[in-house]
Amino acid sequence: MGGMERFLEELDVDLRDLLSRAPELQIFGEYSEKVMKTKVLDKKFKELIALGISIANSHKVRALHVKALKRGRESGVKHR
Repeated sequence: MGGMERFLEELDVDLRDLLSRAPELQIFGEYSEKVMKTKVLDKKFKELIALGISIANSHKVRALHVKALKRGRESGVKHR
């Protein structure tokens, strides 16, 4: 496993740990999932917005959104 893949796996572990210690973040996660399901903007565009906002946050938040964009690209999500 390469450095980025290992980093992203560690990010998943960190996120699960954070959610277990701060359950109020689960509400934000549920809200985010609802936003991503809306059809007003496509998923790639919403992830790019989230990535842009995350630039002001920690490197782990940026990595989370980069991972989501990469996952979308690999699953064939197209920008309309």
